[in-house]
Amino acid sequence: MRLYITDAQVPELAAFPPLARRVLRQSAFRQMFVTRPLLRWLPNGLCAFGVLLGTLTIEALPRSVFTWGHGLIRSLIPTGFVVLLACLGGFIGSQSLVHHSRMYLRRLISPNGNATHPTA
Repeated sequence: MRLYITDAQVPELAAFPPLARRVLRQSAFRQMFVTRPLLRWLPNGLCAFGVLLGTLTIEALPRSVFTWGHGLIRSLIPTGFVVLLACLGGFIGSQSLVHHSRMYLRRLISPNGNATHPTA
């Protein structure tokens, strides 16, 4: 699966101006959430899973990570670990939404769903 940081990197949206990209993306997400409502919770769910995983695996961090820095820095290392896993989960969830929305974008751009470039 390819990573898309901006809407301009999504092949179906690349040829459109920024405002049209945003409108098409929102419309595709709306249609996707109507047909698959649980996808709406994917980024938040994976973010929560990252928090849970980080909380349960803090003890797996090597002790050498805690040997440098002052007391405040040492106390922030577990928090940073949990936040990192939460952000990673949310990022994976949002990338998955973009991947799933491409089918809906193709349908919006072309009535038969086969075109990858705008028709007008």
